[in-house]
Amino acid sequence: MQTRNELLDQMLNNDVLNGGIPIDVSRPIRIEGHNPSIGGGNVWNDIWEGGALVIPEPSVLGEQLQVVSSSVNDAAGQTGATAIRIEYLNTSEQLVFEDIALTGTTPVLTTATDITDIIDFYSVSTGSAGISAGNIDITEVGNTALIYNRIAIGGNKSMSTLRHFLPSSTAYITSLTVSGDTKGTDIMLRSDSNDSGDVFPEVWLFQVPITMSDAPVTVMFNPAIVIPPNARLKVSARAGASGNTVSVFINGWVKI
Repeated sequence: MQTRNELLDQMLNNDVLNGGIPIDVSRPIRIEGHNPSIGGGNVWNDIWEGGALVIPEPSVLGEQLQVVSSSVNDAAGQTGATAIRIEYLNTSEQLVFEDIALTGTTPVLTTATDITDIIDFYSVSTGSAGISAGNIDITEVGNTALIYNRIAIGGNKSMSTLRHFLPSSTAYITSLTVSGDTKGTDIMLRSDSNDSGDVFPEVWLFQVPITMSDAPVTVMFNPAIVIPPNARLKVSARAGASGNTVSVFINGWVKI
């Protein structure tokens, strides 16, 4: 029979052999990101499809939001998306979701009034096309110009790299794949946490720099990059010339 210390030593050794990932991780994590047009001037652009250089976030006090499409065909009985799901954190730091039936270009308010972070955003029902007919945006109520997340036209899922991890969860990032149409574009994995597990809200520390080449680049992390509880993660890119396209894919595990 193993003693408690022997068992702990074995678990630690298994973690080390497993790239620093605990053997009792709860589930895999995948984060997809796309920006169709990086601005020039070597200014950092967050990887998402909403247009702003920096991904906006709802108030930490919680908000009611609205969902609206740029096309009347994203509605019941039409060819585009008919219903979407928002996964979000509320002011109690709980992970919750809400499904919303779309009404085209008429905004629909969320039932929730305490949304602080949007975790994911995707279609759960579509018409015959299987994709959105327009840009489907989550915005501030009464202000469609302030976009928090977007399902781009012709898609069915948000391509935002911004993630906020639960106070009870730790993320272990094992790989980052980047691709695009312009060699020399700089890509940066960023988090508001450091290697010691300290969290500095809204201070987006550089974690992993990558310069794109002629082909997709995948970087494996061993040991894994640890994102501590209640921290955020995103990817940004910069280039000298404007108009560059960047796509990223992040793999890892979450322990809850």
